[in-house]
Amino acid sequence: MNVHSVMQDRPASIAVSRPALWLLLAAIALLLSSPSSYAAKTVKVKAVVTAAEDLNPDYQGRPSPVNIIVFQLVSADAFSSADFFSLFDPEAAVLGGDLLAKTQILLQPGESREWVAEFAKETRFVGVIAAYRDIENAQWRATVALPKKGFISRFFRKNKLRIAVNSLAVTVSTK
Repeated sequence: MNVHSVMQDRPASIAVSRPALWLLLAAIALLLSSPSSYAAKTVKVKAVVTAAEDLNPDYQGRPSPVNIIVFQLVSADAFSSADFFSLFDPEAAVLGGDLLAKTQILLQPGESREWVAEFAKETRFVGVIAAYRDIENAQWRATVALPKKGFISRFFRKNKLRIAVNSLAVTVSTK
């Protein structure tokens, strides 16, 4: 019996050489321990957006649609101190490096919708503004802090972002 006949008697799955097996195991270990550059850079966030029946009343008290903008922020400082028009202007750079992304949504009175958004993992705050007709008498801005880095994806698996746009006030929460 020679070596050639012994190899022919083995099943094909056993005929893998030891160096090839070690190479395969090393490749698997490398993939499992790879840096986060391969990991997703965004987290899917489920949000519920609701608008009141008496939303954004006009001068005769009739409800009207309103635009809201949802901001993904690293810090809420610049957002909290900026005026409405600086935040609403798409060309304004008032937020600088604090702004990761923003989404504009048009809401009708009485509307409720679920929204799934891609949030950057670096997002630490969510800010919302509403473009009310009577901006001077409205609470047009709201913010909420998100859990510390590393917990955002676990947090949003169980909870939703809730945005409530009332007659002349906007709120945002994570419950």
